[in-house]
Amino acid sequence: MTTLGHIKTAVMLILCGILITVISCQNSTKPVDSKKLAEDVNDAKMDNAKDEKDATFMVRAAELSGEEVRLGQLAQQKAVTPVVQELGKLMEHDNAKAMANLTEMANRKYINIPTTPTEDSKEAYNKLSEKNGVDFDKAYTDMVVKERKDAIDLLEKGASNCTDAEIKNWAMAALPHFRSHLNQAMLAQEKIK
Repeated sequence: MTTLGHIKTAVMLILCGILITVISCQNSTKPVDSKKLAEDVNDAKMDNAKDEKDATFMVRAAELSGEEVRLGQLAQQKAVTPVVQELGKLMEHDNAKAMANLTEMANRKYINIPTTPTEDSKEAYNKLSEKNGVDFDKAYTDMVVKERKDAIDLLEKGASNCTDAEIKNWAMAALPHFRSHLNQAMLAQEKIK
């Protein structure tokens, strides 16, 4: 190979190295979704589909509870009707308690759950925080009704499909609280129409 061939090869290697570095840097500045991260870690360490199913349930339950805590805090700050402020307080309190229980159980079972807002949660928070006054109150109660219905569906599936007895029992025990939240959110929704 000639000197010119060596120079071309060296230049190509340098350019490849720069390209790889630039791509790596771009990827590292992208925020990692805490839900995706928890799912990936759980998938890597779970040996069977039953454990993965239980872990997936816990990840989703933690995502919903964490989101409701933050949205409840927002409702306490921005709501203009007392019934919505109280709903926000209730949602923050009960979901913080659910999240604490989930976190303890996840730690005992070596299951990773999201402990920071997921991308979906951030999006829901940002969308809701743009609202003001009665528009906020309506949007918040609508969101709680929808989220509680989703959560009840998730808990019912967890109570019947999870294989771990402790996870199953947690889901069954949480169901009455979540149903109560749904009823209170629907009452608040009616009062502000």
